[in-house]
Amino acid sequence: MASAKSITRVVAIITSGLMMVALGNAQTQGSNTGTLRAGVGTVLPQSQPLRPVVEQPQPEPEPIDTSPTVIKPGIPPKEMGGTYRIQVGAYTVVLNAVAAFDKVIEAGLSPLYERNGEYLRVVLTNVRPEEVSAIAEKLGKVGFRTALIRAEGEEW
Repeated sequence: MASAKSITRVVAIITSGLMMVALGNAQTQGSNTGTLRAGVGTVLPQSQPLRPVVEQPQPEPEPIDTSPTVIKPGIPPKEMGGTYRIQVGAYTVVLNAVAAFDKVIEAGLSPLYERNGEYLRVVLTNVRPEEVSAIAEKLGKVGFRTALIRAEGEEW
């Protein structure tokens, strides 16, 4: 074996749910059953044999319901005209709103955020009545079960 050389390392050890990170000049001393000295005075034993990693079988993922999203209170008749706003969701946790926004983009749509008090809504704007059914199908394919619709300019 080659002589011990000073090397700079970051050593991360997970023991009993705690993570210890030792930074500094790590040196190995002796043979491969020696100890690793981690520059901050922590001595880490190397005499424990490594256990093989056993792959655990992964459970089958639940099938995703891809049925069209239910639009509440209902899809407006095409002859109504005008434009509508579809609210996909309202979230108090920003990361949840971002995740929903990304899923709507994944569906091939162009969402916007809308602030309402403590809620951050994910909405589709300027939707014509004849587009609502196709949008409901796209939203259903990415996992949205319900959405709210209202005429542009109306309050929720």
